[in-house]
Amino acid sequence: MTNQTRRADLGLGKTARGGSGGSYASHNRSAGGPPPVYAGMGDAAEQRKAIIAQLERVGYAHASTVESATNPSFTEGIDVWWQQHYERMEQQPEGHHAYKIMPDDYTPGMTDGHALSGHRRTHRMNYHGAGVNLRMPSATAIRRFSKENKRQTFDLPIEMEHGGGRISGYVRVTEGAGGAWDVQALGFPDHVSKNRAAESVACVLEARRPSLALKDAELHFANVRRANQEARARGEAVTVVEGKSALQQLQIDRVARAGAQMQAPAVPSFIKGVGFERATNTMTLTMKGSRTYSYEVPRQVYEEILRSGSPGRAYNELVKNRAERVQVDRCQKCRRVTRSGVQHTCPAAPKIPRARRNAFRSKVQTLLLNLGGNRVAA
Repeated sequence: MTNQTRRADLGLGKTARGGSGGSYASHNRSAGGPPPVYAGMGDAAEQRKAIIAQLERVGYAHASTVESATNPSFTEGIDVWWQQHYERMEQQPEGHHAYKIMPDDYTPGMTDGHALSGHRRTHRMNYHGAGVNLRMPSATAIRRFSKENKRQTFDLPIEMEHGGGRISGYVRVTEGAGGAWDVQALGFPDHVSKNRAAESVACVLEARRPSLALKDAELHFANVRRANQEARARGEAVTVVEGKSALQQLQIDRVARAGAQMQAPAVPSFIKGVGFERATNTMTLTMKGSRTYSYEVPRQVYEEILRSGSPGRAYNELVKNRAERVQVDRCQKCRRVTRSGVQHTCPAAPKIPRARRNAFRSKVQTLLLNLGGNRVAA
């Protein structure tokens, strides 16, 4: 297959649910059969037609997902892997502000290869553990791309295998201070896959050892469970909130490190600000005169004070002289409040897109529209 043919063949072969011909036809799944199919995701070929039709009509397409036609454990099927991601990236009309997309040819040497530009393709890596199997651009490449783009928010392609099956799509990432990353899964079909994609990608990007990040998450979860079991056996209070899985434990730890953001209650009173950090059930109140008090309370108590028509009365009835006082620290940079003893990290947050034109996105859009024109002509 020539480079030109490979670039023009945007997945016109076997789809995730059947069909024949094209580059999909040569793809073989691993032994043991395919994983569970995502219900309701629809046929890949029909999705492709709908995406192209929307591009032709309004020049815009939301980021979407598709059941993977490849296996993240193996490098085989790289043409198919990129083709599925070309079709599912977010497309914006020319001239509109849009997030950058990590291109398929992001390599230092820019030697000849099979990317749309004719250069070598972006290096992909497999990261697995904690019930998730990922294939995406290497953590090294992602970090370098972020640095070159001054830590602006951008989209990158991933393939994920988990308990719900195999899925390909995009995540939106932002690098923050102190090595923190904000990751948002785009267009994923359910809450579970969305959270798993976001947390597993963040885990890899934040790790000192990306190749072992998800395995290390499993060990950390096991250690938390063991420590809590030992504390209960001694009759001591459990000080670390325990998740139901390794990825949920990562999320709990991330929330705890980020701390709580203070906000004004619904009705003015002597309580000027209230914040709640759900990982440790820590509520912080700021009173008149800048006095600060923190307590360990259920989330319902925090919500009652925040929304009450009389926050002061709610505080006096539910918290004062009743709840346990705890110590907190306040970050001078982000002004968030963290439970004392927890190593605080200022959380990352998506930034407003600045780019009006992205060469890689434009190339992909042109190919998709040409594909649509060829379909009509046929």
